[in-house]
This record gives sequence, C-alpha cells and structure tokens, in this order.
Amino acid sequence: MLACSERENKPANVRKTLSCAEELMQTRPDSALMLLEDLSKGALRGR
Repeated sequence: MLACSERENKPANVRKTLSCAEELMQTRPDSALMLLEDLSKGALRGR
C-alpha cells in the first residue's frame, strides 16, 4: 500500500502529493486522476 492517502489535499504537501500521484499512475490511474483533480481544485481556490 502506498504511504499517501488519496484524498489528502494540503498545500504544504503539494510536491509529495504529486510524487504520490506519479506512483499511483503506474498502479491505479483512476485514483491518481482523482488526486490530481482534487489538487488542482485546491490550487484554483487559492488554498
């Protein structure tokens, strides 16, 4: 199991979240896309 949770969306962990998403892309692309979608929504809200 990966160390990162799928719905974690904290600005301080953006770099970590992106690396987790890269790992997820290899194993579970659907989860990685959800993670990136949440990340982009958070960025658009300015959080």
